[in-house]
Amino acid sequence: MLAPNKQSAAVVLVLSFAASTGLAEDPVIEAARSHIIAILQFDGEKLKNSYAERVELMPGHEFLAARYQLADEKPAGKSLIIAREKLITAMVQAKKRNGPIPAEMVKVFLEKSNFTVLPAEEGDFEIEPSKKSKTIDGKLHFKIRMGDRIIKVGPPNGDFALFQFRKTNKQWKVVSECLD
Repeated sequence: MLAPNKQSAAVVLVLSFAASTGLAEDPVIEAARSHIIAILQFDGEKLKNSYAERVELMPGHEFLAARYQLADEKPAGKSLIIAREKLITAMVQAKKRNGPIPAEMVKVFLEKSNFTVLPAEEGDFEIEPSKKSKTIDGKLHFKIRMGDRIIKVGPPNGDFALFQFRKTNKQWKVVSECLD
């Protein structure tokens, strides 16, 4: 154990390092980073910790494509509420088909992406998706409860993903998302 003065200096050094590297961020941003890493690595165990028990896949979500067999004749432009386990199973199967994403690519994606908390009030939150949506008005509609946070993840220009986080049992969980 460090002496009190050295221990204090070590704590300051760690906090300074965390602040300079973005590690001392908003907890929901940290949760979003962890979730993105789990998705890119198709890590079933980590995904179990970041998804709520039921997840709404927004219109245009990659895993609503027929090849993942999650939606039975789902009409275009509609979202799907699905059990976490069913979604994670589809993600793990995608990893088996496509192979893992190299760690270096995950690192580059994280370095080039912005993680932005979007201002959202309780009620209907609408936003233009990064790709054309088949919803009636062409927008995605998130159902926001008090305390929910919407995180936009992607490079400064181009496609982006959207995640709705809700605090459950002192932990941020994804309750809705759009990955395209």
